[in-house]
Amino acid sequence: MPHAVAHILTPIILLDLYRDRIAKKKFPLIYVMIAGVGGILPDIDVIVYWLLNTISGTTLSEVHRMITHTLLVPALILIAATITYKFSKKMTYAMLAITFGYLTHLILDYTLTGTIMPFFPFSAAKYGLNIIPATEMGSTSTT
Repeated sequence: MPHAVAHILTPIILLDLYRDRIAKKKFPLIYVMIAGVGGILPDIDVIVYWLLNTISGTTLSEVHRMITHTLLVPALILIAATITYKFSKKMTYAMLAITFGYLTHLILDYTLTGTIMPFFPFSAAKYGLNIIPATEMGSTSTT
């Protein structure tokens, strides 16, 4: 798994490059920061793991990269963004930034280390290129 800093910095750098080099109309930097927050959001399940582990001895593999590492979450955020567009463009742009960061996280996890279940809960099939296999130093595993 890429470290948290990679999940935060990758969407920030990519969105800032887009903002500075490609976008015709500059948008506020707050959306770049929000994309960074969206980049770490899928790993919120690690906090759930810590809580469940202390209560019931749940392992990390039983919780991590399941519900939060699915394409369903960014799809739902995009649907919410289209609904809010008429009422609040700022909220819509913030949701788009979160979606960008979220998808960047999924792409990093898919390509670099391990697998994800992008179609969970509809399918438990795991996909991943695993270019950089997990090591004891670079893994979130506690075993």
